[in-house]
Amino acid sequence: MATIALLLTKTAFQHYTKPSRNQLVHCVNSYFNSDITYIKNRMTSPGNRMRWDLKTDDIAKKADTLIVQSKAVYDEVGKLSGDKINYDSVMKKLANDSCEYSVERNMLDFLQHVSADSKLRDASVAADKKLSEFDVEMSMRQDVFDVIVAYEKKAKDLKPEAKRYVEKLIKIGKRNGLHLPKATQDKIKDIKKRMSDLAIDFNKNLNEENTILEFSVGELAGCPEDFVKSLDKADSGKCKVSLKYPHYFPCMKKCNNLNTRKTLEIAFNSRSSTIFIKRFMFN
Repeated sequence: MATIALLLTKTAFQHYTKPSRNQLVHCVNSYFNSDITYIKNRMTSPGNRMRWDLKTDDIAKKADTLIVQSKAVYDEVGKLSGDKINYDSVMKKLANDSCEYSVERNMLDFLQHVSADSKLRDASVAADKKLSEFDVEMSMRQDVFDVIVAYEKKAKDLKPEAKRYVEKLIKIGKRNGLHLPKATQDKIKDIKKRMSDLAIDFNKNLNEENTILEFSVGELAGCPEDFVKSLDKADSGKCKVSLKYPHYFPCMKKCNNLNTRKTLEIAFNSRSSTIFIKRFMFN
C-alpha cells in the first residue's frame, strides 16, 4: 500500500503544471468573495436583528414601539380569567413575547457599548433607561402574576421545560414581592428603578471614561515591544496608557514593574468612583 501511494504521489508531481498568475489571482478572489458573500448572507439572515445603520431617532422610535407591543401582551394576559387561562393564552404568549422583546432590546442597548458616535451612544443609553423602567413595571404586574399562579394550580402533564418556566416566573414574582401588601410592592418597585438607573449610568460612565496614565519605557519593562511602540507619547516623552482593555491587559499580564501594575490596578478599579460617591452623598 505504501509503494502504491508513493507511485501515485510521484505520478501526480510529474504531471503537475505550475498555475499562471491569472489563475492564482482568480483563485484568491474567488476564495475571498465566497467568504464575503457568506458574511453578507449571515448579516441579512432573518434570525439576525443587529442593525448598524440606526439613527438616534430610530432608536427612540423602536424603543417606544417595543414597549407598546410588549405591554399589549401583558395587558391581554392580565385580563384572563376562568376557562380562558390555559397554556397557549398565558405561558406561550409570555414566552414568545420574552424572546422577541429580548432580541430587539439587546439590539437597541448594544450600541452604547460599541458605537463611535457619541450621539448614538447617548440615544442608546436613553433607550436602555426607558426600557429598564418598563421592565420593572412589567415585573411588578400583580394581575399577570395572579394569572400565572392560577394557571399553575390547574396545569397538568406539563413538559419539564414548561413546568420549570412556570415555576421560575412565580419565583421571580415572589422575589419582587407580588405576594406581599401593596405598600411593600411600591417600595420594592422604587428600589428596583433606582438600582436600574444607577447601573445604567455607571456603565455609561465606564464607557466614556478616558483616564490616561504616563509611564516611561523602563516602567513598562516586560511588555511586548510592538505594544510599547504602538503607545502614543506624552509631551514628557513618556508612553500614554489608558484604562481600556487593549492597554490594561497587556500591562497587567506582561509588565515586570510592580509599581506600574499597582498604579494601573488602583486606577482601573477606581473608574467613575468620584462621580458615584457624589451621587450617593447628595441624592
